[in-house]
Amino acid sequence: MKSNEVADESYSINGFKHFSDLAVAYFPQMASTSSASKKMRNCIKASNALSEQLADAYYTDTTIEISPEMHLHVSVSHCSSRYKSTRCF
Repeated sequence: MKSNEVADESYSINGFKHFSDLAVAYFPQMASTSSASKKMRNCIKASNALSEQLADAYYTDTTIEISPEMHLHVSVSHCSSRYKSTRCF
């Protein structure tokens, strides 16, 4: 027997994160969640290498849920860019 469950707003596939939650984690100094999300999307667009890696993991500019693979690419980009002193990550 099948059952249908209604997902609430906090529902997320195991291992996936909401894009806005990840953006706030990387940019906590931003005034709002939407500001952090916008900055993160702009940073992704500014990095050709990161954009290509995320596109290979099925990221688009309207992605709402970040898969563990996408998160890994962002994290690696963040760690490597800390030594390059970029404005984004």
